[in-house]
Amino acid sequence: MSRKQRKASLSVFLAKEAIQSHTELYKDDPAWRVEEIQMDTQSNGWLISKRPRPNPPKWADFFSGFTDKSKLGSNSSTGALFIVKQSDRFFVLSFGVGHPSDQT
Repeated sequence: MSRKQRKASLSVFLAKEAIQSHTELYKDDPAWRVEEIQMDTQSNGWLISKRPRPNPPKWADFFSGFTDKSKLGSNSSTGALFIVKQSDRFFVLSFGVGHPSDQT
């Protein structure tokens, strides 16, 4: 029995040439968690992930006045950026978040 290979949509951005540091590619926000990832002896990357916050479903307001939103459960999603430097340029891979910054 063959396994079906999963696919994921991926957005890749090339940062502007003037960018000197990965920290210029995302906002300094306490909600972001930054982890340096060593890929090999000469290159590394940075995984910047946003801490998830549970929120009620978008449709919960439809029932406001009839029931407490907390009884309807919550949704949570996590977005992330993976930044890699290659040949003096930064590439940004976006997972579940929009455009990383105006520097790409």
